Amino acid sequence: MHIALMGPPASGKTTLGRDLAHHIDIPLIEEPPPPPGDGFCTQVQMITHRATTSKQRQGEPAIFDRHWIDDVVFARVTLSAQEFDLYYRLREALIDGLFPPAHIIMLSADKKTLGDRILQRGTRTSVLDILSDVVDEYEALSRLLPIKYPNTRIHHWDTTYGFPGGEEVAHVVR
Repeated sequence: MHIALMGPPASGKTTLGRDLAHHIDIPLIEEPPPPPGDGFCTQVQMITHRATTSKQRQGEPAIFDRHWIDDVVFARVTLSAQEFDLYYRLREALIDGLFPPAHIIMLSADKKTLGDRILQRGTRTSVLDILSDVVDEYEALSRLLPIKYPNTRIHHWDTTYGFPGGEEVAHVVR
């Protein structure tokens, strides 16, 4: 069983993933931060890593704090139309044959809360420049998921006022 945690930066994916992994005894596959550099090259590196990791873990239980399904969000926001077209064709080839996760945990929070959390943890503030667009893309993706992946159970949590605990989420993914 694969569980994908999705949501904008600072919505609580890794925090929840660590707690959930502890409660259901399934490994969390944490992704390192993206490498600095050109947007297109970064996106290609990220989708290659995510697709390869999913292929390697196919048939084994895993929780992913980033996933190939929502990789497209940052690509839509950061790439030109021509770059996005090339990225998307490469993405489709890389994910061919991959199964969607059994569960998607979609985390969200209001934009001010996300911005405050990003500043508190001291990560790259360049994310703040695109945060509004990223949140909008995640909202659009959230509406599309049930149509594109009808056999995947999709769960939504608003983390504006706090994070769900791993024990709470464990009850819905068992």
